[in-house]
Amino acid sequence: MDTQQVDASQIGETWEITGLVKRIFPATRGKCGFLQNEKGGPDAFLPPRIFRFDGLPIEVGTRITVLVREGREGRPRAVEVISRLQDRTIDFEPFELTSWNDEKGYGFLTGHPSGRPIFVHKKTLKKYGVRVALFTYYLVRVVSNPKGFEAVEIRSE
Repeated sequence: MDTQQVDASQIGETWEITGLVKRIFPATRGKCGFLQNEKGGPDAFLPPRIFRFDGLPIEVGTRITVLVREGREGRPRAVEVISRLQDRTIDFEPFELTSWNDEKGYGFLTGHPSGRPIFVHKKTLKKYGVRVALFTYYLVRVVSNPKGFEAVEIRSE
């Protein structure tokens, strides 16, 4: 059996990033997403192969450690999952739905310690079977993204 020498300069430097999966979207060959770096660095892109880790689901809010290398435009790109916490580390917290735009399909929740509103999309409500009711409290899992805070999971209280 022949073994090939691999030139390290072709592989590129790799490093670890630990964080929470903050966004998942469909792609041609499966799901893709982004991992929010716990240390405040740039988010890491998660290609489809990352979502096939040991057959365990990786969803928004899942805490994982990935091995990354520099991808396109210098952004970190995950190449391998190193570890995954079985339990999700984002807790549900109560927030009040204070505005809703039926035409656009989104609204805002209030009650975050930062004072900033939390964006919630109609797809999130539909996914969890929640009906819109202004001035009602919901139990919500929230992630931070470049535009602010977003509800990624929601339940009626």
